[in-house]
Amino acid sequence: MNALSTRLQQARGRLFVGRTAQLECFALALQEKTWPVAVWHLHGLGGMGKTSLLRQWKAQAQAAGLIVISLDGRDFEPTSAAFCHVLSEALSEALQISLAAPATSQALCAAMEKAPARVVLQVDTYELLAPLDRFLRESFLPHLPENATVMLAGREELPFEWHSDAAWRELVRDFNLDGLSPGEGKLYLQKRGIEAHFQSQLLEWAHGHPLALSLAADVWLQHPGTKSLENQVAPSEVAENQVSSSEAADKEVLRKGSEPVFSPADLPHLVGPLLEHLVREVPTPAHRAALEASAIVLSMTQELLADMLGDLVSHPLPNAAHESPEEHAVESTNGIGNDSPATKNDAPATKNEGAPVEIRAIFEWLRGLSMMQSHRFGIFPHDLARELLVADLHWRSPDWHVELHRRAREHYLRRIHRVGGAEQQRAIFNCIYLHRLSPVVGPYLRWNDSAASLDSARPEDVPALLDMVEKHEGKTSRDLAARHFEAQPDGLVVVRDPRGLAQGFVFQLALKDISDALYEADPGAKAARDFLRGNAPLRAGTNGGANGDKNNRDKSGGENATLFRFWMDKDIYQEVGATQSLIFVQVVRHYLVTPQLAFSFFPCADPDFWNDGFLYADLFPLPAADFEVEGRKFGVFGHDWRARPVLSWLDLLSQREMQSVTLAPEAAPLLAAGTDFVVLDEAQFHAAVYLALRSSDAAALRRNPLLQTAFVHRHARQIVLGSHGLQTAAGIAPSLDERILSLRTLLKEAVAELEAAPRQEKAHRAVELVFGRRALSQEAAAAAMDVSHSSLRRYLHAGVTQVAAALHERENH
Repeated sequence: MNALSTRLQQARGRLFVGRTAQLECFALALQEKTWPVAVWHLHGLGGMGKTSLLRQWKAQAQAAGLIVISLDGRDFEPTSAAFCHVLSEALSEALQISLAAPATSQALCAAMEKAPARVVLQVDTYELLAPLDRFLRESFLPHLPENATVMLAGREELPFEWHSDAAWRELVRDFNLDGLSPGEGKLYLQKRGIEAHFQSQLLEWAHGHPLALSLAADVWLQHPGTKSLENQVAPSEVAENQVSSSEAADKEVLRKGSEPVFSPADLPHLVGPLLEHLVREVPTPAHRAALEASAIVLSMTQELLADMLGDLVSHPLPNAAHESPEEHAVESTNGIGNDSPATKNDAPATKNEGAPVEIRAIFEWLRGLSMMQSHRFGIFPHDLARELLVADLHWRSPDWHVELHRRAREHYLRRIHRVGGAEQQRAIFNCIYLHRLSPVVGPYLRWNDSAASLDSARPEDVPALLDMVEKHEGKTSRDLAARHFEAQPDGLVVVRDPRGLAQGFVFQLALKDISDALYEADPGAKAARDFLRGNAPLRAGTNGGANGDKNNRDKSGGENATLFRFWMDKDIYQEVGATQSLIFVQVVRHYLVTPQLAFSFFPCADPDFWNDGFLYADLFPLPAADFEVEGRKFGVFGHDWRARPVLSWLDLLSQREMQSVTLAPEAAPLLAAGTDFVVLDEAQFHAAVYLALRSSDAAALRRNPLLQTAFVHRHARQIVLGSHGLQTAAGIAPSLDERILSLRTLLKEAVAELEAAPRQEKAHRAVELVFGRRALSQEAAAAAMDVSHSSLRRYLHAGVTQVAAALHERENH
């Protein structure tokens, strides 16, 4: 009869995925007569599969007839005496010998040398043995015989002394274990018996983290398709249930309308235990706050941490960063990618000098955590750790969550108004990142640290940019672009890839400087200028505009208007991606630095897709400015900067950011006195929901009777209250566009609930295929689902009925 340990080993082997490079490397070492290295070191985030890989290496070694000794840093004190004692006991048992006590390093290594086979000594949880590291490196390992090798596995990198010694560098093989690749994650879930069409949801939740994926799979198998799993996972279930992985995969950007079934907020009983697995000890409340702050921002610096912790630490760094945005005029810089001399003079010369010891110590503690990563702009947590920290923070202390957002935002706004060029671009992007929790704007931006960058265009870039225009918009647009680029070369801003080549661009057309001939030739420019003349004429000799009454007075006289005439990525055109996200950063920067900006226009080839995001950003559809080139229609969004200047606009976005993290339950009805609402019976309500799903473009929704219902008004008023920071609903009447945004959001939430509902997978898929972004015909949707047309109609009817019922329940409450 096989021992239980054998059965456990077999089960672990069946579920093990990935780590191909590490397994092959050790397999090659087993074929050598002597060990190629003395030390094998694994390090990585808690739950990343280090123990699992040690077990696989152990199985490989034992299959080759080697002797494996396994120790764990959790089982003994980090002293040389304790280490020698436990190793002596393990060797005595494995070699069937008796070693004199107390055993010395020399005696232990001599015993291994006399072993009948080569020896592998494994030491897991090595981060707990930090006080022992010098002893092992200087006293124990130098006596290690040629027939033995040592494997160390822990969360931290080896101390600097290992790398500074050239001899040790040659004798150590180091592996940094990262997260699951998508293929490895899918293979693991397949081995667990999870159906292919559910796998992406679990992979999205786990962010490539093996332990999290394993636990999510456990929960899914126990309660398939369930979104609310608060009471179904106990802390005791977080154990040795680990899978392995190899290289991390970039998180795929969520497309509009796709909400993951799993999220940390849905599994609070997993959040705490997983956090404990990632971070063993948090010394003080200030350290805890630092950890939470790091999860909210894109990347953390010492100055930002000081601003966010405030009174929890010694006085923040003394510099000009604590002045208010209103005290600064926006700096206009010539170079897109370079800081102007004035900007450099404004910035602190030595930003870390004079930092309080406490804040520096907390930052260094944060930096040293295995869950933290770093790049040239600061430090940031692993994706899963970030999501877990935010979920735990919002559940445990929502007010503190909001306060941390406020402090981060104020830090970035101060910086945006103080610096220029590349630093200003980063500050803008960091500020935008605070909106990532918004279900409206979050899916429109790619947050990963792309190596792409913004830069001024060069003459040699122009042919490639024109090729992009022709590829995506046709020959006529290429000819128009060539004329515009020649007339206004300063309006071109390029997105460069890591090689410095143009990956995309945006062209900012100054409408008041366009020639009459080009105005007549370009339908886009003509539509925008005609709109201005008929609806919002530019004024001459004033000093209003985007930047307020006091700043950026245009000495040449008159207001300006910008049409972002062309914007695109070389490969994916106007799809969500790194290029588009950087273009949006440049657009915001243009709003900030353009003197006397009175109006801006932003055309989109797919305006329906971008509608919700632009409404969130206070850009509204302008049907009168829409245009067509070579049969391709462009919908145009716009903003009047005289009606809402930049500082007021930034404040509006700040309020909307707070609304996205507050997630407060809907309050009592906020209805203006005297407002008449449409009351629909159940059949009328169902029909209106069907129409809204079938025709979700803004023009069709303007006629939908749901816009006149009380529950849409209530939801829209919440948006207005949050956007303007109001405390009372008195006199509030949401605009038509605000009600359209509200209805879109409500529909999206109801479809997301359908996705998570038990046994509604086919109904949800039918709704997504027919009414979603792909908008397939019913015949094509039936083919995609591999069902008959009649079955498709049945699933579609069931899905619409469920969505309508969910919304009708909100109407009645």
